[in-house]
Amino acid sequence: RPETKKISSVETIIGLTFHVVFSALFIGLFLNYTELLVINIDGEFITDIFNQTIVSTFLPYFIISALLGVGVALLKLVVREWRISIAISHTIYEIISSILFIIFIRTPNLIKSEVFDTIASYSDYSVDQVLNGFSVGINVATWFVLIILAIDLVFTWIKTTKGYKGTKINAE
Repeated sequence: RPETKKISSVETIIGLTFHVVFSALFIGLFLNYTELLVINIDGEFITDIFNQTIVSTFLPYFIISALLGVGVALLKLVVREWRISIAISHTIYEIISSILFIIFIRTPNLIKSEVFDTIASYSDYSVDQVLNGFSVGINVATWFVLIILAIDLVFTWIKTTKGYKGTKINAE
C-alpha cells in the first residue's frame, strides 16, 4: 500500500468541537433568538435585522449541513488517514456548506430594508451608499469564502494523493 497521510485525531477532535459549538450557536441563534438581532437605539426598538421568513427557509439546510460536517469529522476519526473516499466526502461537505453560506448571504431581502434606512439616518451616508457598501461587503465575503474553499481543497487533495506513485490512485 502506498504511503498515506495520517489524519491527526487531535486536529479532528478540535475541529469537530468548534464545528458543533459554532453550528449550535448559529442555528440556535436563528432558531430561537432572532428577536435579539435588532437595531435598538437609546433603548428604543427600531427594527429587526433579518427577514425571519428567509432565515426560517434556510434553517433546515443549515441543520443538514451541520450534521454532514459532523459525519465527515467522525469518518475522519474512524479512518484516520487521507484516502480518496475521505477527500471526496470532505470536498462534497465543504462545497455544499460554502455554497449554502454564499446563497444565504446573497439572498435578496435577507437584511430588512429598514436596517439600511436606519444606518443612513444615523450616519453621513445616503441609503444608496449604505446599500452599495453592503453589496461590496457581500462580494468580499463571497470571494473570501471561495478562496478559503479553494485553498482547503487543494491542500486536502495534496495530502490525499501524496505518496501515490504515477497515475494509479486507489479509490477506497
